[in-house]
Amino acid sequence: MPHFPKPFFRASRGLWYVQIAEKQHNLGPDEDAAFRTYHELMAKPREKAVVGTQSLVAVVDAFLDYVQHHRAPATYRWYKDNVERFCNFIPSGRPGRSRRRSSRSA
Repeated sequence: MPHFPKPFFRASRGLWYVQIAEKQHNLGPDEDAAFRTYHELMAKPREKAVVGTQSLVAVVDAFLDYVQHHRAPATYRWYKDNVERFCNFIPSGRPGRSRRRSSRSA
């Protein structure tokens, strides 16, 4: 079952907190004000992590390096061929964007 953030009271500090995306937010000592702040935080759009192309390349290179040193040569070739095919499928090396294929025949 999915977890959703709920405010909690920390008696040792006398404060309300909520944990959103692995970060604890101090909502203050007043319960009513804490819940208003909580609703404001939940209404905000969450920031999305930006992953650059270089990080994809770094992960792929590290993975292939590991496979080359710890697996059979045939296994390395199989992964290398499939990873290259995957990387060639991604236009201009940007993950998350696929090529548009025209439905028109020329």
